[in-house]
Amino acid sequence: AQVVATTADFVSPGGTSQTRVTYTYAPNGFLATRTIETDRSGAFVPTERVSFVYEGQLVTSIVEEGFADGAFVVDARESYTYEGGRVRQITYEVRSESGLVPSGRDTYTYGGTTLPIEIVEESYDGTMFLNELRTTLSEAGSDVIVLEERWDGSAWVNDARDTFGGTSLAEFEAAFSDESFFALGAGTPNGFVVELADFDANTERTRFYDAELSESWDGAAWVPTGRSTLAREAGRLSTVLIEVWVGTEWENEFRNLYIYNSDGRTASFISQEWTGSAWRDGVAFQFSYDANGNITQEIYDAYGN
Repeated sequence: AQVVATTADFVSPGGTSQTRVTYTYAPNGFLATRTIETDRSGAFVPTERVSFVYEGQLVTSIVEEGFADGAFVVDARESYTYEGGRVRQITYEVRSESGLVPSGRDTYTYGGTTLPIEIVEESYDGTMFLNELRTTLSEAGSDVIVLEERWDGSAWVNDARDTFGGTSLAEFEAAFSDESFFALGAGTPNGFVVELADFDANTERTRFYDAELSESWDGAAWVPTGRSTLAREAGRLSTVLIEVWVGTEWENEFRNLYIYNSDGRTASFISQEWTGSAWRDGVAFQFSYDANGNITQEIYDAYGN
């Protein structure tokens, strides 16, 4: 039996458009398919589907399909290779007139754990792969710093930086290797953050940090661009406040509110936008689960404002 959000958990104020996401699971307990449908004249119609193929506990490919003329058509594919049970490389392909062709690849380097400390992203120009972006993870005191650098043709140069407060690389690794985390479709074991499904369905999603500061590089110094502050009630995430840096001060931008069912899983969450004087509902998600706690359905409401 599914655990379904009831009106005691969440009451929809009536979205002007609605999307439904349905999940199925492979024998290993991880996500097998994620199908998205859109409400059209009172009936849900498929729009896209993502399918996952595994060897044991490791994902080997992810196929994205669009829905056209009454059938699903392959649009893109991700292929995974491993070393020592850890993701070494992901190759991306997209549909062309001649079939699937390479579009890019990511290469992972590890520091002795299951958490990569460097990810190099490359594009494909038709004949060879070219450097684009490098992401590195490091620890400074009680912070984890995620640094992004761009390739300028001859060297890596600063681009963006995210600082996660109140955490450590060990806590990042624990979060991203937690099998219950991945069973909800948030990633793949022994890999990094592969978005197989919305993180917001997982109450553990942000358990490993207290705040996040985002900055961009202006050529000489780091400049703040945004920040997120997390609040918890009874040890569970209750609110995420997202602010943007405007000139000389922080201004509200979004606020996410989390509501839980009797099993402690996210029954719903509401994202609100700041109008300048008050919070206004933007989108809302409602989640259903099976008896094993796996998310099986997600209803998305977008409100007309």
